[in-house]
Amino acid sequence: MPTSNFAAHEAEFKKAFIYVTNFALRMQWYGACHATTAVMFCIAKKLGIDAVPCIGEAQKDGIVFDHSWLEIEGKVFDIAILLPFKMSMSTGPIYNGIDMKTGLGPDIEYGVSFQGLDEQAAYAFSMNLYEYLRNCPSPDLIDLVKGACSSIGVYVSNKWIRENLSNDHWKLVKR
Repeated sequence: MPTSNFAAHEAEFKKAFIYVTNFALRMQWYGACHATTAVMFCIAKKLGIDAVPCIGEAQKDGIVFDHSWLEIEGKVFDIAILLPFKMSMSTGPIYNGIDMKTGLGPDIEYGVSFQGLDEQAAYAFSMNLYEYLRNCPSPDLIDLVKGACSSIGVYVSNKWIRENLSNDHWKLVKR
């Protein structure tokens, strides 16, 4: 089984995770689960971390909603849950399976029984990760990847992103 390199690059990844989280807060970027997942997947891949961009349904307090999140070594990483469309669904960002606000496991169940993707999730799922980064209307996700990478001292070019994400796709999760 190949190693994910997560332990070797966790400090840089966490710093980038916080960079993207702060960007989302500053922009009041509600409902940006597909975008933040795609951005963090690209950063993980650049760092050599084996990550899985997941899409499916999540549940909190009996309410099921379409969602995207990243998984590394089976643990959830989720920035966008901080600013969901329905603020009653909000938690702290989930880093390595832990709610950064409470220090506990998330009170969200990821990949619940599948009812079908809504229009926005189906749009994201229909593309590879490079297409999604390139076609997201606002903000410029490729610039966000570059800014987050720059904040950790890593250079990433448009060419690298295109060549390395064009064959990557969302994993539809239905547990």
